[in-house]
Amino acid sequence: MALPQPTEDLPIPVKLQVDAFGRDIFNGIILTKGRDVTTTSGGTRECDGTNNGAHKKAGATPTSALADAAHRAKFTFDGEWFDEFDDFLITEIGGVSCNWLIRRNGVIIDVGGCQEELDRLDDVLFSCT
Repeated sequence: MALPQPTEDLPIPVKLQVDAFGRDIFNGIILTKGRDVTTTSGGTRECDGTNNGAHKKAGATPTSALADAAHRAKFTFDGEWFDEFDDFLITEIGGVSCNWLIRRNGVIIDVGGCQEELDRLDDVLFSCT
């Protein structure tokens, strides 16, 4: 039996791993939904899958999952905002600065972390390159 897709108002569970050169900063299931995300460098911005016209309806995103995990597990993250992409470029997580790569279900995403919409129990990996 297929699970019903959530409405944009309800959070969904996703499997999130944040790996910095083989060290887990976070590894677990997080409840998330599309929402405003705040970074020191980028300010507070909408991050709900509708960014840059990617989707018509709001939903959970990799960056919203990262923000929710950071709040729950008490680690920091930062990212610059780029108006031309309507998205953040994550520059630091848990005190580690590197080129952060985002994978969804093992595949590198080809849009920003606020444009990619997630489904229930997707595997999301932020890793250093």
